[in-house]
Amino acid sequence: MARKVSKRVRTHVQQEVDPLIKVFLLTIRHSDLTTPIRVSSDPTERLGSDGTNVIYGTVSNGENFYYAGFDASLATDEDGSAPQVRISLPMASRTIVEAIESMGAGPVSVDLQLVFSDSPDIVEVEISDMELTDITYDETSVSGVVSRDLLFQEPFPFRSFTPKEYPYLFINRTSS
Repeated sequence: MARKVSKRVRTHVQQEVDPLIKVFLLTIRHSDLTTPIRVSSDPTERLGSDGTNVIYGTVSNGENFYYAGFDASLATDEDGSAPQVRISLPMASRTIVEAIESMGAGPVSVDLQLVFSDSPDIVEVEISDMELTDITYDETSVSGVVSRDLLFQEPFPFRSFTPKEYPYLFINRTSS
């Protein structure tokens, strides 16, 4: 599957020393959440204060992504299985942990975006509609496995062409 990657990203990925700060934005959605959980990999700017702590994050396209400094590592690489990445939010706020606790059964969707800190409204790379599974959490951290179903694992063709369902495919044609 081709992904749209900007020329700016291709240029900066190839540089040995890059002056631009790459910021990963993670959005977690679930039917039980009134608003998605939005997390940033970088404390780009000060977003406010909760009375005790100063809150940092990234504002992208009018949405606040709160800094949680997440980590990502490859979980498995087995033949016939979807690629998986284990993500961890080691500094998750109590708000994020409570939101994760409130989620019931059902799929948890994840979107990942790459922006640069000097232009957070321009999404350079986006991977959307991934699934978060194997979620574990405690009072300060959240982790889980992010994967995407592979198209090649879907049955093809969708239906079997049997005489019962497609009788005209199996008509015996004889010339008269």
